[in-house]
Amino acid sequence: MKTKTILLLSLPLVIALFYYVYINVSQKNLLTTDQSITIQTKYLSIIPTRCRGCGKCFRVDPIHFSLDASTGLAKVISQENLDSSDLKNAIALCHDQAISLK
Repeated sequence: MKTKTILLLSLPLVIALFYYVYINVSQKNLLTTDQSITIQTKYLSIIPTRCRGCGKCFRVDPIHFSLDASTGLAKVISQENLDSSDLKNAIALCHDQAISLK
């Protein structure tokens, strides 16, 4: 009789422990999954047939652009932080629409 009583009293404890472990493991897996999903889908490039080498993009955003000495045209030097305000300003100031962010 004591064995049955002990088993019956310990069953809710075992269920609660299982539930606690299951929830914590699930949350950790979700965090790991969310962190691994952050993939950059944008790509910054210069359309060389449109660029005339005015240098506005380089002056506004030297983090992403430089001028190629051999061609005299702009070139992309960084794909990092494609949501920056300087990059948005450089795209807006390009009268030739030579900057592509897709």
